[in-house]
Amino acid sequence: MNSTISVSKGCFVFKKPNKEKNKRKSKSKKQLTTYQPESELWHTTFIDIWNNVKSKIDDLNGSIYSKFISDTVDFLASSNITTNLYIPTACLLTGVNLPDHESLFGLLATNLEKSQPPIVVATLFSEHFSSVKNAVISMVSQLLNTNDDESDFDEEMDESFNPVVKRSECTMSTLIEWYSHQLIGTRVAILIKDYEMCQQTVLQNFILLLSYYVKEIPIVLGIGIATSISNLHNSLPHHVVTKLQVKTFVSEASVVFLNNIMDQVFLKPDCSFYLGGRILEYMTEVFLYYNFSIKQFIESLKFCLMEHFYQKPLNCICVAHESAQGALFDSLDKKTLEEITKLRSTNYKLKIDNNFKENFLQSIRNLKACIDDFHIGLRVLHILVVDLPHSPLGTQLREMYSTAMKKHIIDDTSYKTCLQLLKFLSKDDLLAKFDKILHVFKNIKNNKQAKIALKLVQSYVKRLEESHLNNLVIVEDKPKEKPKENFNLVIY
Repeated sequence: MNSTISVSKGCFVFKKPNKEKNKRKSKSKKQLTTYQPESELWHTTFIDIWNNVKSKIDDLNGSIYSKFISDTVDFLASSNITTNLYIPTACLLTGVNLPDHESLFGLLATNLEKSQPPIVVATLFSEHFSSVKNAVISMVSQLLNTNDDESDFDEEMDESFNPVVKRSECTMSTLIEWYSHQLIGTRVAILIKDYEMCQQTVLQNFILLLSYYVKEIPIVLGIGIATSISNLHNSLPHHVVTKLQVKTFVSEASVVFLNNIMDQVFLKPDCSFYLGGRILEYMTEVFLYYNFSIKQFIESLKFCLMEHFYQKPLNCICVAHESAQGALFDSLDKKTLEEITKLRSTNYKLKIDNNFKENFLQSIRNLKACIDDFHIGLRVLHILVVDLPHSPLGTQLREMYSTAMKKHIIDDTSYKTCLQLLKFLSKDDLLAKFDKILHVFKNIKNNKQAKIALKLVQSYVKRLEESHLNNLVIVEDKPKEKPKENFNLVIY
């Protein structure tokens, strides 16, 4: 035992290491590391579907952000600095979806660095504005410690100049010396993420400091504002605002992203994953009333998808391609086969016999056909009721989807209210709705119910065009109402 030196006298206990306990821990760790869920069916299915969904979401967000990002980059890259000596400032109205600001500013910084002339970017947050000194150190350290391997900076820079410096050496004079070694036309972009949370006095002095050096370094600013542009003018004094050349860029609201993701990714027949009405309603309420974060909404969807497939081979077979369903069915054990016979969705009609496999696969095909009809009917219903007074069924497709998933929508009082309101539509309004519905049906292929509904709507349009009434007249015609009822029963 090593001797212990202390000012006061006392007893010191040295416990012996428990070798058996450590042995058990190392053994359990070894078991966890050797376990490979990638080899399991549910994990492979989850990864494939989520990668497909994630790529669609990324493409959608990129298309929505594209104009906002490109306009901002063009302004910061082409603004004239040398003549007026103002700091070109892009005020980015991004809304209150604070958790998504990091990804937005990251995308903006990436596009700025790829622009011509070259732009070096530093991103500052509210915690950097505890003092002007701290803000300058954070800015200079980001700018000087950035390594661009793809550029030819190393060939044109002075070999004696070291681009990596300590924080204590991060001053404006060091920044000026660093800029003298950069390519001609290079600009410095300072992105301030959360303007409202910054200390205003520190931010004011920081802007004044940058305006003093704008003659030697072409500096541009990007300020993220969650509220409105008036907040910038109200918080900054006149002598500070006059140093800025302000232009406002407005990003799409978070709700627009939510609606686009649901309409164009999840509420389509080709999507392999469908949320229940209650869970979608809960996730939407958290989004609208708590955080406005698309990022967290997507993570919630990922968790739901993982829970849906975790150790559930039946769910994996339902989303698999038809050519692979037979092989996956043959891999099921006896316990799983018995669970199929107890499913309420099959009305307990499936029995383990010689035709069990064929009947089960046919049930999956019928399920997918019903899902296609459901989405067709949902979009037709959305066209009919989206602009009705007071919006009994809501204005968004996701709202009607949530209602339809929770209950039989044609028995809902809101649905019956919509039918009453449709009777008061003018002839022109109704023909405009039917024209959109015909466009939906004509774009659908290999669907018998859609063909029946297309002929039915065409007959309604013909009768309306031949009519001289301004309002819709309901004509009771029992033989022609029958196919309409059949279609409603399938799609709703």
